[in-house]
This record gives sequence, C-alpha cells and structure tokens, in this order.
Amino acid sequence: STQSTGVSSSNSPNSPTGMESQKITVYDVTVLPDGSIIEDGDNITFVCVAVGDDSISVEWYKTGGTNLTTDASQDAYNSTAGTRTSSLTLTDVDVSDSSSYTCQVTFDTDSVSTETRLDVVDLVAPSKTTVNTGVDAVLTCTYTEISDEPSQPTIKWFHGDTEISSGVLSGDGETNLTISSPDKNDNGESYSCSFSYTIDSVTEEFNTTAAQLFVRDIESDDNDLRVIKYGNSVFLECTVYGDSDITIDWSFDDSSYSDSVMSSAYDSSSYSLTSNLTVSMVDDADNGNFTCAHGQAASALSLDFEIDVYNVTIEEGFVKSGDSLNLTCTLSGLESAITFAWYDSNGDAVSGANDAAAESILEVTPSTDTDYTCEVVSDAESSDASNTTVAVEVYEITAPDVSVKLGFNATLSCTVTDIDADVTIVFNIDRRLVPVTGPRGIHKKNFKHLQCELNPNKSSITIRVWFANRKAIECVRTIRSHIENMFTG
Repeated sequence: STQSTGVSSSNSPNSPTGMESQKITVYDVTVLPDGSIIEDGDNITFVCVAVGDDSISVEWYKTGGTNLTTDASQDAYNSTAGTRTSSLTLTDVDVSDSSSYTCQVTFDTDSVSTETRLDVVDLVAPSKTTVNTGVDAVLTCTYTEISDEPSQPTIKWFHGDTEISSGVLSGDGETNLTISSPDKNDNGESYSCSFSYTIDSVTEEFNTTAAQLFVRDIESDDNDLRVIKYGNSVFLECTVYGDSDITIDWSFDDSSYSDSVMSSAYDSSSYSLTSNLTVSMVDDADNGNFTCAHGQAASALSLDFEIDVYNVTIEEGFVKSGDSLNLTCTLSGLESAITFAWYDSNGDAVSGANDAAAESILEVTPSTDTDYTCEVVSDAESSDASNTTVAVEVYEITAPDVSVKLGFNATLSCTVTDIDADVTIVFNIDRRLVPVTGPRGIHKKNFKHLQCELNPNKSSITIRVWFANRKAIECVRTIRSHIENMFTG
C-alpha cells in the first residue's frame, strides 16, 4: 500500500482556566494496490482508504491533472472506523492508461495525497508461420517497454510446454526465435513466449498464446521419369505438406490439365494433401512433362513427371513349313539405352538375334505353329519391361504332279493347309487375270498371253490346255508354279 499522513489541531472549549488544549485529528490515506502491471484489455480497481473525521473528501487524479473523481465510487463515512473509502475502476485498459494515479484527501483547508502506478503491457503473440521446407522460420513476439522499469523484461520461448530459450530483451520492443531448416516433420508444432516485468520488487509474468508452424513440402514415392509403352496407362501421384490451405494443380507442358485428376481430403494428422492423375491408353501425344504444383511465384512448389512413350511392334509371321522367317522387333519413341530379348512359347530364351539400335531381327524355322515374344527393357529408371508376342503360322502347300497324254485335259490343284480359321486366301479368275487376296495383301498375275483355260473351284484351280504340244504342256507347269508362289506370298 501507499500511505500519507497529515495532522490538524483545534482549541478545546473544555480546557481548564489558564490552559490551552487542542483536539488533534490524524489524517491517513492508503491506496491499494501499490503499483500494478497488467496486460492490455484487463481491468483493475484502485481502492483509496482515507482516515479522519467526517469532513474529509476524496478525489482521484491521473498524471497531467485529469480529474477522475466522477468515474470513482465513494462509500459513506464509516464513523466506527473513522474512514471513507473510494474505488476507481479502469476497464479494458490499453497502453494509454499507463500512468500514475493519485488519491487526494482534503480536510479543513489542507490536503494529503498518495499515488500508485499502473503500467499496461501490450504483448503480441507469434502468428501462424508458414515456410517452404529448408527455409528458416522466424517467429516474432512484440512487447511494451516500461520506462520506470530498472531493466528490460526477460523473455522465455517455449516449444509446446518445453522451455527452449530465455534471456533479457534488448529494448527494441521485439524478440525473434529462428527455427533453422524445418521440414515436413515440424508441421503443427506450437511455439509461445512469456515476458517477466519487475518493478519495485514486484514481478509479473505474462504468457502469450501459442502459434503453430507449418512447413510446406512436395514429394512423390516414384521416380519423376516414366517410360511407358504405347497403349498402357500411367498413374502419377504427389503429396503436398503444410496447413489446411494447401491446394494442388496439375499441368502438362505448362498447360493446365484437369482430366482424370483425383485429390483426397486434407489429412490433419499428417498435415498433407494427396492428388493423383491417371493417363489412360498413352500415345505419342502424351510425351512430355506432367507437373504437380502448389502455390505461385517464388514460393511455389512443383514436381515434374517426365513421360516417355514408346512402342514395340512385330510383324505377323506366316511361313511355309521348312522355310525360314525373319521376325523383326521394332522400337519407336524411346531414346534411352535398351536391351532386346527373345523367348519361345515355352518361355525359353532364343538366341541368335541380330540387334541394332532400335530393332532386333530373329531368324526362325518353325515346324509347327508357335509364339515368339520380344522383350524390350529400357535402362531408364521407372520403366516397364515390354513384352510383345507374335504368333507364327506354319502352313503346307501341296500341288501334286500330273501326267497327261498329249491332247488330253490336265487338272492341276493347289491346296493350302494348317492356316488358322481367321486366315483366308481368296482367288478370282477373270479372263486369265488371277488376283490372290490373303492377310498380307493382294498378288496379281496376268496369263492372257498363254493359250489355256483357268477354272477355279472351292480349293483348287483347274488349268486346261487343248491340243497341246510339248511347249504348251510346259506352260501348264509354269502357271501352276506362279499360282503356288502367289499363295505363299
């Protein structure tokens, strides 16, 4: 408490003759509390207790002479205790209320007063801080300096409930805490600070509210280069870490891309948002960069997925029994180093292929229908081994020799066997012009220069020569050989 005392005297009418007596009244004033430090927005009540007779009056003043008596409440005089009490309440204070407050007690023609000090501190807690991964995070607390304080306040920083640093402030009204190179594991961590003020051996400590730190990062579990076979699908996924405001946008070669994009809800436990993109049935148009990004300008985070689309083709194989066939495995659309491998229908490796930069040629002489598989493996990371299989059809052509007597008709037949049901050979004869249509195209031969008849039926062609001499009979065999070769082709 703060206390002041005054004395007043008066003559007593009951004093003996020839003597003087005086009535002495002691005046006392006390103010509670004696010096206070409170935080901006709080309330405080000062109580002034004046001791004396019932003539005393109480007034309140703020430094600078502002009279606050009308804002105070004053109790009736307590004749038993000889006191009069007055209370001054300040509500929702701010730093402008920092001042000395005086309680003045007036009696007769004299007065006595005492004062108390109020200091209001305005503390600003650190705000939510968001940085990109690896960038130092700086948390700031601001405070109010008190001119009457003999030393600057002390500061303590807390990580959660754990004190991590402390010290005396420099007096610039601000204190910083630097968190070096935070990463996604620091998301959601809370930090707060406290200030301690000491005036006249009275210490007050104030704690600020905690603020969270968020660290934005972007990642994918897969390599950023995808080597995908033509016609396959590719699945791209990326995850962004940070606060609940994070978003994810996709682009393809710097153009916005929104097809087949799916994003999950924000996961508050891992502070993350995941988005995936599916590109179905890739083709040459999908060669390029798909980008998963968050944010704009300098603070943007992005992750590129390079898509390299390639194709492996093998021409269909049809071969006459006993003949050899070259199977060509051709690669297109891939620039990285590759390896070819061949396998038969049993899965056994077949050697002897002639490999070049983008193709492999394997010579086979199958006796029966069989499958051959060409496998292409890229040295690029995150590529899929591509297996392309071709079915080799083996067929027989029979054309028995025919002996015919000079001048008689000769019937020649050509039969193709062991061709699957989906493979057909169609021939049509119009004025000795013979077109043969099969799965690999059309062959045509013109026999108009020869004196013969060509009569087709379901599975053979009859060649007739009338009144033939030896040279004409030789032409029959020539025509048969030509048609047989057309079937083979």
